[in-house]
Amino acid sequence: MIAVAAEGREPSARPAERFARAPWFLIFDPSGSFVQAMDLAVGEHGAAAAAVGLLSAKGVSVVLAPRLGPNAASALKAANMRAYLAEGATAADCVARYLSGEAIPLD
Repeated sequence: MIAVAAEGREPSARPAERFARAPWFLIFDPSGSFVQAMDLAVGEHGAAAAAVGLLSAKGVSVVLAPRLGPNAASALKAANMRAYLAEGATAADCVARYLSGEAIPLD
């Protein structure tokens, strides 16, 4: 499964500026079909670990985000998840870019 940190709950939403503080995570299956939108409500501390734990529980192995902080990068690595740069006008564009092999690894 593929997750995109996004500003909205639809595949047409823009990628979020930050991974762990993204308002929504959009989940896509390995073929690029939209599965679901998930919001993440966490406190000030532990946002990266909470986000990674939530995504891992959904079977996500690839995360698309504009950038990662050090805590997010460590949490993703510990969960054996890969991160790639979210580039594109929409979350769906980011997934298409990843599936085409054009996405740039963040780790």
